[in-house]
Amino acid sequence: MRDLASLEPHDAYIMEVEQEPLVGALRLRLRCGDLQVGYSDAVLSFDDVTTRPAHLAGLVEVKHPADFEILYDEIDRVDDNRFEYRFLLHPVGEVAFCFSGVRVFRTAVLDRQAE
Repeated sequence: MRDLASLEPHDAYIMEVEQEPLVGALRLRLRCGDLQVGYSDAVLSFDDVTTRPAHLAGLVEVKHPADFEILYDEIDRVDDNRFEYRFLLHPVGEVAFCFSGVRVFRTAVLDRQAE
């Protein structure tokens, strides 16, 4: 949870969205950073995910190269074993889902547009 909380995805692009509904897994790749600190891809692998279909569709819809960025993110504890992760998107939109575990992997990239 600490790695997720320290992510700072302000202005991040959502580069990839992969869901495995049979096992309740969700994987996101975010392009994070800025000119001052550099850019990195953060791969977020969530376990035991539950989300509303409209929110999952929203994630796919705002995927880069769509002109959307993450403005803010929040993590809340739902109960002893579950958390909720929320994004506020620019220019409009909001996505939320619940999960029980997350792994965060980061890889440096050359610039914001690199693939």
